[in-house]
Amino acid sequence: MVPRGLQFFAGRDVTTFPFRNYRLAPMICYEDIIPSFGRRLAKLKPNLLVNITNDAWFGQTSEPYEHLALAVFRSVELRLGWCGPLIRG
Repeated sequence: MVPRGLQFFAGRDVTTFPFRNYRLAPMICYEDIIPSFGRRLAKLKPNLLVNITNDAWFGQTSEPYEHLALAVFRSVELRLGWCGPLIRG
């Protein structure tokens, strides 16, 4: 139904986005628990890691809590603040 949707490809680079006087480092879903990905973003000197995901998809399981706990470790490792969604469906 969406032929252009079949033309998505993985990116090669990471980037940050300006927001007022800050640089935001976007992470999608589990990218925030992958050490090498976080370190690549950290080299760009962001002010904040921003995770975009919907952990409510997993329903009433431990997954949202596990994801948060792992993201906290990445935030501490990189010495950066982290914010993520509190979407629960």
